[in-house]
Amino acid sequence: MTVPIPGDESSDNPLLDVGNLRVYYPVKVPLIQRFFQSEKPFVHAVDGVSFTLKAGEIFGLVGESGCGKTTIGRAVLRLAEATSGTIKFEGVDITRLPESKVRPLRQRMQIIFQDPHASLNPAMSIGQAIGHPLKIHGLAWLEADVRKEVLGVMREVGLTPEEQLYDKFPRHLSGGQKQRAAIARAIILKPQLIVADEPVSMLDMSIRAR
Repeated sequence: MTVPIPGDESSDNPLLDVGNLRVYYPVKVPLIQRFFQSEKPFVHAVDGVSFTLKAGEIFGLVGESGCGKTTIGRAVLRLAEATSGTIKFEGVDITRLPESKVRPLRQRMQIIFQDPHASLNPAMSIGQAIGHPLKIHGLAWLEADVRKEVLGVMREVGLTPEEQLYDKFPRHLSGGQKQRAAIARAIILKPQLIVADEPVSMLDMSIRAR
């Protein structure tokens, strides 16, 4: 399901073009069983998926649990390797690009993970975790600049009072606050593409409805 954002004048050229994407994972079988199998078994996590997404559009994947939605999102960002097919971002086929060339693209393509408990480093404060992408991509080095950007995005996602929460660690936050921190970390780079894997799953129902 694709929904255009009102008032957004997107180009006719797709931001993301996924063609016949397949992601297979090998199945572990007992050693003796391998001698009696002519072919190596695989789990077909994603099998022949194609879609395009223009800048300014919202594209939704709907399906039952375990049907491959998360795997598609991870494959699009090269967090899971595609078995076959193509993934083009801004016209560039990134399917087989070496990691050294994919890394600069990550500034423009981010993900909000489904489980904020696992996606936040327990050894980093919330402020450090949200601001870390700025340092990785060389967008801010001075702590004062990083702090200013982080506090601004914390207010944007409703992670308040931001001054008090900045130095807190994930263990001090509720599930909903961790989810907001994960969202803030993804949008602080102002990416062109955001893969949101059930981004409001940890927020209460009144917030989800907004």
